[in-house]
Amino acid sequence: MELSGLLIETRAEQHGATPAYAELAVILDIVRRLDGLPLAIELAAARLHTLDVAEVGAGLDHRFDLLSTGYRTSPRHGSLGAAMSWSFSLLDRRLQQIFEDLSVFTASFSLADATAVCGVDAEAAASALDQLVERSLVMRTPDRCYVLLETLRAFGVEQLAADGRLDRAGERHALHQLSSIEAADRRLVEPGPTALAE
Repeated sequence: MELSGLLIETRAEQHGATPAYAELAVILDIVRRLDGLPLAIELAAARLHTLDVAEVGAGLDHRFDLLSTGYRTSPRHGSLGAAMSWSFSLLDRRLQQIFEDLSVFTASFSLADATAVCGVDAEAAASALDQLVERSLVMRTPDRCYVLLETLRAFGVEQLAADGRLDRAGERHALHQLSSIEAADRRLVEPGPTALAE
C-alpha cells in the first residue's frame, strides 16, 4: 500500500468516510514531514485512533513525543525515538558527535561545510560522512552535497541539546555561514566570474 494510503485508510476506518480534500492535503504534508519513513508513517496512522489528522499534523513539531507508541513487537520499532536511538547507539562516540553537529544544517551542505562546522579536518569529515551515508543517516544529493532527512535532523538536534553542545555547534555554523557570505561578497567585486555564477 502506498504510504499516504495507510493514513487515508486508517482515517476512513475511524470516521466511516473518505477524508475531505483539506484532510488529504494534511495527510500528504504528514508523509512529507516524516520523510516518507515507513515506521514513522505507521506510528502516525496508529495515532489516528485517538487524534484527528490535523492534530497529528500539528504534533509533528514534537514528533518523538507524538510517535511514541505503536503495535510493533520489537522494542526498537515501538516508537520513532526508539528506532532513531537504536541506530544512533551503533555509532562510536566521535561519529555520534559528528552526526549531532551536522544536524544544525537545515539544508544541503558540502564536505567543506561539514569540516568547518564539525571542527575536524577534511579527511576525518569525509570518512565520517561516508560512514553516515552507508548507515542511511545522511543522504547524498545529486549535486554531490549531503543532507539530513528532517526526522533525522530533529533527532540530531535533540541529542545535541541533551549533550549541552547545541549553542556551540550553532555558533560554529553561524561563523562558517558568515565567512562564506564575506568570501562571496569579496568575489563580487573581483574581476572574472562572479560569486553569483557559482
